[in-house]
Amino acid sequence: MPPEAAQARRVGPLLAVGAVLLSAAVLAAGTAVAVARGGRILPGVTVAGVPVGGLDADGALARLGPALADAATAPAAELVLTTPDGVVLLPTAELGIRPDPEATVARALAVGRTGRPEDLVVRLRSVVRRRVGAGGIAPVLRADPDAVRAAVDRIAGGLDRTMSAGDVRVDPVTLEVTNAAPRGGVEIRRGEAVVAILAAVAAGDRGAVALPADVTPAPHTAEALEALAADLRGALATGLVLVADGRRVRVEPAELAAAVTVVAGADATGAPELRLDRTRLARTVGARLVAAFDRDAVDAALVAPAPPRFSAMGTTSFRPAPAAVAVDPGRTERRFRMERTARQLEGMIRAGRRAAPADLLEIEPSITAADLARHPLPTHLLGTFTTFHPAGADRNENIRRLADAVDGALVAPGAELSVNEISGERRCEDGYLPAGTIVRGELVDTCGGGVSQFGTTAYNAAFFAGLPTPQWQPHSFHIGRYPMGREATLSFPLLDVRAVNDTEGWLLVRTSHTPTSVTVALYGVPRWAEVRAVHGEPVDPRPFPTELRP
Repeated sequence: MPPEAAQARRVGPLLAVGAVLLSAAVLAAGTAVAVARGGRILPGVTVAGVPVGGLDADGALARLGPALADAATAPAAELVLTTPDGVVLLPTAELGIRPDPEATVARALAVGRTGRPEDLVVRLRSVVRRRVGAGGIAPVLRADPDAVRAAVDRIAGGLDRTMSAGDVRVDPVTLEVTNAAPRGGVEIRRGEAVVAILAAVAAGDRGAVALPADVTPAPHTAEALEALAADLRGALATGLVLVADGRRVRVEPAELAAAVTVVAGADATGAPELRLDRTRLARTVGARLVAAFDRDAVDAALVAPAPPRFSAMGTTSFRPAPAAVAVDPGRTERRFRMERTARQLEGMIRAGRRAAPADLLEIEPSITAADLARHPLPTHLLGTFTTFHPAGADRNENIRRLADAVDGALVAPGAELSVNEISGERRCEDGYLPAGTIVRGELVDTCGGGVSQFGTTAYNAAFFAGLPTPQWQPHSFHIGRYPMGREATLSFPLLDVRAVNDTEGWLLVRTSHTPTSVTVALYGVPRWAEVRAVHGEPVDPRPFPTELRP
């Protein structure tokens, strides 16, 4: 081996050992400095360009006084804030910034003593009397919390907003449709924003400060609103037409325009929907819809031919006569309801329909064709009777009114026909007139007087139909225009004419009247081939005096 190579091999390890020893010495020296200067700032430390190395806290405070006063005006003129809507620049002059000498000195004392690995470099530099870092230590600044809070309130006031579904608007004059775009909601969390700004100022952070905020996304897109606007433009071009029973009601474009609004949909997507204000729509078109479409129910009924007159004062008979009785199905009650109509119009706008059958509330009548089908329909005229009276008397109006009330009555198998139950109390306020009535043997005027003639007529019709008559009562004295023994009086509520429908099917009551007569006819399913009335001669007549009193 050459002598030079052998010498190099001996020198290499020696240099390595020397480097390790030197590093250890430097580290030991740095550590010794840090320990020896436990109450003092490490050498080489500067604050705002002012050297404070080797000073204790009081000395550093005294030296830094003028420099810290200048530092209050040194921060950036504006603080950058990031918000959901972008960047906002906050002038630092609004924040009441002032230096914090004690915190600044504490920061200087902490240099090289943080416990982090980089402390080793700081200490080594201090050993060789080099400055610590580029620019040294920045002074600690404090912002006025009240000033920061006021600044945050001002900024948040311009950013906070509630979520909006947007709108589709219609010019009431030109009917031009425009959109107001939907937008999301923003609410700045003010307390957290104040804390973030105060911390950024204290740390001397030159980066942007994010303002904490609660953000609610827009419920739908502008494209969805434009689709609604297109639907509405189509409806406003012609208006909408509702039809029922051949009648048409047009909801004019201006009426639609005055009622239209946009709301967020109820489904998971929250897609916007057109809504028509029910109150406004009712004010503009409600009366027209009621007049055109509302109607009362008509019960299903049996239609029978006009009966022949039959009237006999003495012995006679009656045979059931075949009769063609048909069913009139009646009709439902129909009512306009604003909620139903508004929903229908909204659907028409969405579907692009310009006319449709009106969606009306349908209510079944009290008697339907299905009800009539539960029992056999009448096949024959079972019995009929006609009585006569002079024309022109007030009692005739009472007879006609009662006949109209009873006309069309239906009696199910096993049920009773009651004249009083059908008519109710016959009062003057209901249109009945004062007329003669037998009261305790005297003929006096009462409301609805004279209707006993109808009672007699109905009783005879039931008699010749062969129906049981559990209640009827003759007058207290004989009246010559009625068949003797086949007559009945009426007085609400005690004196009634009742007949039982003992047939297998419906019993239909039909009445008719002329200025001088009244007729009652009963249609049903016959039980008897013939009903006879046999009269003998009257016996034991009892005369009575007549007295007139004014």
